[in-house]
Amino acid sequence: MLRYRLLLIPVLLIAACGGSDEPESQSGSQSSGAFPVTIEHKYGSTQIEKQPKRVVAVGYTEQDNILALGIKPVGEREFLGGYDYKNRPWAQDALGGTQPESVGQEQVNFERVASLRPDVLLGVNSGMSSRDYKTMSKIAPTVPQTDEFIDFGMPWQEQTRMIGQALGLDDKAEQVVKDAEAKIAAVAKENPDFEGKTAALAYGSGGGKFGAYSSQDYRTRFFEDLGFKTPKTIDKIAGKSFYVDFSKEQVRLIDQDVIVMFAS
Repeated sequence: MLRYRLLLIPVLLIAACGGSDEPESQSGSQSSGAFPVTIEHKYGSTQIEKQPKRVVAVGYTEQDNILALGIKPVGEREFLGGYDYKNRPWAQDALGGTQPESVGQEQVNFERVASLRPDVLLGVNSGMSSRDYKTMSKIAPTVPQTDEFIDFGMPWQEQTRMIGQALGLDDKAEQVVKDAEAKIAAVAKENPDFEGKTAALAYGSGGGKFGAYSSQDYRTRFFEDLGFKTPKTIDKIAGKSFYVDFSKEQVRLIDQDVIVMFAS
């Protein structure tokens, strides 16, 4: 789907803030959390008995949060849209020559997930259904997002903290968030003209399809952290969704002070 074909700037920034020049082992960093740990989420709760060693990302971006915490996932869901995410330099440094197995793109391949013998499945940015949650929970403890936000609308800070809790790396997750927020704040301070300007985070295609992301989308939150404002009209039309497709008559709504366009 076109709405997923994005370079996910906030998550990339998190991962770039993630650690030292020397990657951690696949088994992970020293735990800062106590196990067993119970994580509350939109489908109830998940108990993780001990610090996971074999971690699989079943959402679209969790692999970056995991790498930022010094863990090498054994499996990951692939980014969509042709972005060459596997060869981004910072990730190669963090992976240290290892490569996670693909567990699917638009659909998760449950058999492939099971074959990786995971200790935990992380899907806080997956939009997984209740049915998928039940299926994956039979394979390993599964962590979807909380019910505090719409699907794909959980802020990157909360995603990082939730993943850190699941991996027993609460303290490191908090430091990753703090470091990333400091970098964003520094950019905002260096660019005071950003403050109060309207910004439309939009998408388009050669077929004439256009749309934009609401303020509940965590990529839009990134631009708001820099000082930009999401147009209220876009939020109104989007309602409880993180995006809205435009009719031809509505395309003018992306005519704002700043347009960030993802297009093919």
